[in-house]
Amino acid sequence: MAVGDIFLAAFLHVLLEKLASRDFLNFACQGGIDKKLMEWRKILYAIAEVLNDAEEKQLISEAVKLWLDDLKNLAYDVEDILDKISTEMLRRKLKEKQRAGISKVQSFIPKVKLLQFSMNSEIKEITQRVESSVREIGPMLLLRGTLRLSRIENVIDVEDARQTDLISKEGLNALQLEWSDKKENDKGVLVMLQPHGNLEELTINGCGGLKFSTWVGDPLFSNMMLVRLENCKNCGFLPLLGQLLFLKELYVSGMPGVESVGYEFHGNGSFSFPRL
Repeated sequence: MAVGDIFLAAFLHVLLEKLASRDFLNFACQGGIDKKLMEWRKILYAIAEVLNDAEEKQLISEAVKLWLDDLKNLAYDVEDILDKISTEMLRRKLKEKQRAGISKVQSFIPKVKLLQFSMNSEIKEITQRVESSVREIGPMLLLRGTLRLSRIENVIDVEDARQTDLISKEGLNALQLEWSDKKENDKGVLVMLQPHGNLEELTINGCGGLKFSTWVGDPLFSNMMLVRLENCKNCGFLPLLGQLLFLKELYVSGMPGVESVGYEFHGNGSFSFPRL
């Protein structure tokens, strides 16, 4: 990653720290904008993960460069908004010290609420751009090698997952899909994250769906040699993995919902797991 892009990753880290500040969020809550800022934090964290992945894999395509340029402008504008909020927070703290008793409380609360209205249009515009940046992550995905997608629970719209277009990444060898929180739409998101049939290694960690998508274990993944299914606690059924002809390593753990396995897992008994 170029020096400027390393700076961007560090800059995002600073923004994330500010968005995680308890005092900052408490003040934002009084102004009625805390939920929007928490949404920014989740999405910017996901973007920071992609930047780290880009640094490891030295992505240099033109699409990536354009995406990074847009992201830099967005980061600066986010900083401007956060600086305005911080300045207002400091101003009101100083003003509080000059007041005492009931008059201080009565004068402070109504003015805090004005924060929501005075910055509403700016916050709305930035929110739209932050959400759009997630949809544009697709160009950041490496065409070959290993790809790790973490905190997938931050995907709000299932259709946004489709934008990753993993199914077209013919050179992708290993895919790691990780959730930190379980949500009802996990299976829908997993459907949209189907990779190309050339994939050799698959890890799914923390998916909250009751069942895996049908593509997991599909015999069309003729090169699949390793599968890890971990901490998918709500899932009650294992996918059909027995028909993966070249599967040599299989790890299943942290899945208390699976009480038994049968044909739906191993498939045709005479040809199940021929390489295991």
